Amino acid sequence: MNKRPVRLMVVDDFVLFRSPLAFLLDREPDLSVVAQASTLAEARAHLVSDAVDLATVDLDLPDGFGADLIHDLRHSNADAVVLVLTASHDQMEHARAIEAGAAHVMHKSASIVEIVDAIRRLVAGEALMSQEQAFRLLNAAAARHASERIYHQALATLTPEELGTLRALADGLDQAAIAQRFSVNEETVRARFRAIMSKLNVDSRLQAVLLALRHGFISLD
Repeated sequence: MNKRPVRLMVVDDFVLFRSPLAFLLDREPDLSVVAQASTLAEARAHLVSDAVDLATVDLDLPDGFGADLIHDLRHSNADAVVLVLTASHDQMEHARAIEAGAAHVMHKSASIVEIVDAIRRLVAGEALMSQEQAFRLLNAAAARHASERIYHQALATLTPEELGTLRALADGLDQAAIAQRFSVNEETVRARFRAIMSKLNVDSRLQAVLLALRHGFISLD
């Protein structure tokens, strides 16, 4: 009896990359593309109806980080693996993917021969990433978590007035308008920003706003 083909899902929002890749993979006699998706939501919907052995996943998707799909894929098939195909050279993004459970990370510039070879080897249970590479990426992820905890703790020390000042800046107000909103003079606003940047150990007001937004201390609602 012939062994069934490896069932693949290709997840990438760039159709000019996704469609040709799916076409070429599906031509391989031992591979079968059972689903394509351009978003996490589409990919998750396919997992309800399609059994998938391996997903090639881009990291930068319109509705989230590609590696967030890994848990759902594993839930549908405990032996399934994710091969990240990304144009990003950001080692921190690669680290997040490996930490989430991706089996390997490849650049999109890889040839179809290299991608097919990687798929076959990963499905066979081979580790393509050396222990040294994986350890380096996981260490980077751990350092990121530590850094995020430090920022979160620092943000928690900001006073309501300082958070309000950051929210006003996020709303697009300049220094004079911020002073008017809070009925203070501009020197007070400047002093608040100096205190904020000192507490957060950042070099700009924009960095402080982005940190506060990312950690949920202020919102744009």
